Amino acid sequence: RTIDLSKLCNDLAEYKWCGDSNFLEIPGQYGAADTKPFIEEHVKIVRFERRLKVFSSKQQPIEIKIQGSDGKTYSFIIKYGEDLRQDQRIQHVLRLMSRQLAIDKSCKKNHLQIHTYEVTPIDSSCGLLSVVENATTMHEFLDRSSRQFSPVPFSHINAEIKEEFRDFLATGVEYRNDWTKIYKNALLNRSRRELKESLTTMELRIPKEIIQRSLMNSALSLETFYILRKNFVTSLAAMNIAHWLLGIGDRHLSNILINPKTGRLIGIDFGVAFGAAANLSIPELVPFRLSSQFVAVVAPMGIDGLIKKSMFYTLRCLRDFQRTILICLEMFVKEPTLDWLAKSKKLENSTVEWNPEARIETVRRKLNGANPLKIIIDELSSSQVASNTELLERYKKIAAGDQNSLRRRLNNEGLEVEDQVGALIELATDKAVLASIYFGSV
Repeated sequence: RTIDLSKLCNDLAEYKWCGDSNFLEIPGQYGAADTKPFIEEHVKIVRFERRLKVFSSKQQPIEIKIQGSDGKTYSFIIKYGEDLRQDQRIQHVLRLMSRQLAIDKSCKKNHLQIHTYEVTPIDSSCGLLSVVENATTMHEFLDRSSRQFSPVPFSHINAEIKEEFRDFLATGVEYRNDWTKIYKNALLNRSRRELKESLTTMELRIPKEIIQRSLMNSALSLETFYILRKNFVTSLAAMNIAHWLLGIGDRHLSNILINPKTGRLIGIDFGVAFGAAANLSIPELVPFRLSSQFVAVVAPMGIDGLIKKSMFYTLRCLRDFQRTILICLEMFVKEPTLDWLAKSKKLENSTVEWNPEARIETVRRKLNGANPLKIIIDELSSSQVASNTELLERYKKIAAGDQNSLRRRLNNEGLEVEDQVGALIELATDKAVLASIYFGSV
């Protein structure tokens, strides 16, 4: 639905700039902290478009369009109800990482970069997010594209599978709408093999090549498809490694944007970061998103090709520049956001530790070669599920994988980049691990 700007703020609705010394700037022009801003060159706001788009999600964010002095239209999402300083700082760290990738010879040669957007907090509960041009969520992209080659669109298949998977998990559970109890029941009463087989069966319902075919539909030629596919994989690899280092979770298909014109991916919504996903009522064990449909984009090469190589180059580069990254992260220690302060206050009388120093220390361990399995087990040991010893041990066993898994055989700390990437990929593609996290994330 839409609403007229005058109903919210008549001053903005009537605002017009005619070139005088009293002006407003387009938000987000102070992003580069390492360079001096040239204010005289900043784009000014000429006027605000009167019709605002109101989204139907829980907090009903608003899209506003602004006419700039350069003749362009700038779109922003006005989001309220949460502290966007964490998102802004994470974007700053991601931009820093992307600059390091641009310097590294191997990363530059393979066009590895992390795509970001501007976040402008207004206060502790409201802020602006720049709209990424030509981008849409992966969920919307696949749903729209799948209608061209599948009799049943992606969203319908996904909804059906979710219900069937709930039926499997909820055997013996009285309250079928309580997902926390459903997963607890399944983890305690289903074997690793049963979880693995069930998820594999459900996955087969979604065409394995759905992303690949959607990219082909966006391409004008085979050569264009090759470029889109390469951009998709390299941006996925760089994004995944960066997000794992910063402990970013909740990577469902509506929290990943894709630009169909370039194939590049962009992560959004970083409310669950620095290992917070392991502390959810249904903990996330996956380091990042790499389900079979993503891997199938580069079929028949699979993981042991461009995906693994790109992740290797990205992690090696960021480990080499870890001192710069850790210095940048000190802002979370010196000035924690309201979200971090609230968690610290909530947990100060419990055995669960949540403080900025501990979260940044986890990033340091990752950059020094910590085993991803050791990281997730440590995070689980100080999470909500830690109060239930039986459930905690079950989650640890699921995370550890089979007896011969790579992550079990590796040391806890000091891994080489290749081994660390191998353990990350193994954990992210383990069907039993995927079955243990909330279905919306799979």
